[in-house]
Amino acid sequence: MPSTTPACTQQTSALADAIAAHAAAARHTTRTDLPNGHRLALRSRSNGDLSASVFAPSPAGPARIVLASFKGALAGDVPARVLSAAIRCAPPRPDLADAFPDPVITAKAMTLGQPHTEPGTPGLLVTYGPAQLWLERRALSVVLGRAGSMRITLEGPWDHQAAGQLADSMLREATWLDQLPPADVSAALPAWASVHEDGWHPAATTVLLPALPGDDELGRAHSRRYRALADQVDADHPDWRVQKLVSNEFAIVALRITRADAEVPPLYGYVVPAKGYESPGGGSRTFVTEYRPIPTRPAA
Repeated sequence: MPSTTPACTQQTSALADAIAAHAAAARHTTRTDLPNGHRLALRSRSNGDLSASVFAPSPAGPARIVLASFKGALAGDVPARVLSAAIRCAPPRPDLADAFPDPVITAKAMTLGQPHTEPGTPGLLVTYGPAQLWLERRALSVVLGRAGSMRITLEGPWDHQAAGQLADSMLREATWLDQLPPADVSAALPAWASVHEDGWHPAATTVLLPALPGDDELGRAHSRRYRALADQVDADHPDWRVQKLVSNEFAIVALRITRADAEVPPLYGYVVPAKGYESPGGGSRTFVTEYRPIPTRPAA
């Protein structure tokens, strides 16, 4: 969800005001001073697209740190929030002026979506609900809709960590209308339930319950609590769907709650060797069930 820290709110508000003033002035190009010495240049294209450049102060004079373009009808103040995230995630780094984030390393810095590569396609592809993200050299591009009717593209000199954080921010902001906020789910559940961002789809959340002391090694009493909570959610919230995530011992270990109207694909369990576990003497191995979506090819 968008950050609400005072600094971020001030920057986002200034950006939103500048974009609104640019649209109201109906001018081809406008320039605005922002907090912390940043400057914003906006340009309207003949096809209705909006281009933005953000400059930061430096000893050699204003240095461009973000080049952005926005295509299509983006809801609310999404452009302002995306630019604010770009400023926050990608401060000026003169030593990285010629750096190009490696897709594999960038994927490890991300927490959302399915990062993957495809033969014949350069860079990194990420699927996150209705959004597709593409990272190639210095460009991050998010597309909404199968036909690519809405697109956000950012360019800047970012390292791997900054590129991964900014990619997450772009996916969150671009899909905010599709989200099922964890706070909304948490308010409808008992206080001891812990609700988290799903990571695979914006219209989903993951629910975890604290372990019960004295439960058997298969976690059957714990599993019964999950089942009872799932039944309660089904009865109280017909607009939600609940998927029970089951371990390879057939015990429920988490719940995934999604918006029914979002048609969120279910997660599938894959039995894989436990990471970081080595059995004594190199004998039998320990396996766990790992849940993730079936890989899908991003829309062209």
